Amino acid sequence: MRDASVESYTPAYELDGPVTALIVAKVLKSDNPQFSAGDLITALLLIEEYSVVSTVEPQLTTKIRNPYNLDLKHYLGAVGMPGLTAYASLYGHGKPVKGETVFVSAASGAVGQIVGQLVKREGCTVIGSVGSDDKLKCILGELGFDGGFNYNKESAFEALPRLAPRGINLYYDNVGGEQLDAALVNMANFGRIVVCGMVSQYSLSESERYGVKNLVVFRRKD
Repeated sequence: MRDASVESYTPAYELDGPVTALIVAKVLKSDNPQFSAGDLITALLLIEEYSVVSTVEPQLTTKIRNPYNLDLKHYLGAVGMPGLTAYASLYGHGKPVKGETVFVSAASGAVGQIVGQLVKREGCTVIGSVGSDDKLKCILGELGFDGGFNYNKESAFEALPRLAPRGINLYYDNVGGEQLDAALVNMANFGRIVVCGMVSQYSLSESERYGVKNLVVFRRKD
């Protein structure tokens, strides 16, 4: 949980109240010209049967258009915010190339599992980090990753040289901290890093945060 006085892109949870989440909802009545009764939306709302919303967060509220009659659950995953986050950042910044080695942290998470499947589709070798043996079994089996490790049993500093002996061409970072540190020293020449999140650091005080320890910046002047 986050202190309500700390500003962020989403409101903090209120003590003793329902928690918020990104959900699929149906509009029953609306005074907002952007939405009409009967509309289906994804929005950051309280987890409850009915909600009265006085202010709409435009960045977090989207009207669902479902021309292919997909199961609505997919709008919270592959064709919703997680899937669009994975697709836009991977192809907009990571630009995977066939034959490259890609490392994805939090590989079983909502964004990480989409990234892993996309780069596999591009002909890359993909490895992932997860926090349990069940999640490791999932990414190696159902999700089709080529390799992976449970960071609670094996550190990234040990696993990455084993799984990517020629170095990492693209690191998709969801966790920051030690795994980012380990990735930096195992990157191949001209490797790229897409930083989507640093979930291992958000709940730590400033003095507890891991920080970046293996980074040297060179600037060339012509």
